[in-house]
Amino acid sequence: MVVAANPDSFLAIDRAETQFDDSVDTYADCVYAKAAEMLQDKIAKGDFIREEQECYYLYELTMDGRVQTGIVGCASIEDYENQEIKKHENTRADKEKDRIRHVDALSAQTGPIFLAYRKNERLQEIIREAQRILGRSKTIPCTACSYCTKGCPMQIPIPDIFRAMNKRLG
Repeated sequence: MVVAANPDSFLAIDRAETQFDDSVDTYADCVYAKAAEMLQDKIAKGDFIREEQECYYLYELTMDGRVQTGIVGCASIEDYENQEIKKHENTRADKEKDRIRHVDALSAQTGPIFLAYRKNERLQEIIREAQRILGRSKTIPCTACSYCTKGCPMQIPIPDIFRAMNKRLG
């Protein structure tokens, strides 16, 4: 299981049932309380940062040779309720209820929601520019946040290795 191998993974908060044995119901109140507790613990420990300036985060997923690139962002529930964001799939009622309870317990939406958008040339320019910069760079983009080290079962000092590699490549 991903969470067991990576105890600092944010997935533990989004799927808090992984913190219990199989005898605990996935939708039990204690599961949502555990998710809220873990989120508050991470906030208190300073695991999250706020960027000093506005920025975009890009993601790129590759599966079966198909690449999907996009922008990480926030969407307003009001936009969904006002049908600015169009519903594009039917979800199971039990899953919707689970996510609603999760959001209510945490006062946050912690799971990914993939949205499509109409072609927007400015966003495409931003994505292309970021891809160009990253593709041109010989160095490995690493913020030295140590998130990968905390989740590494072998405790490999990945940021230190990247720093040494970047020094040699740069």
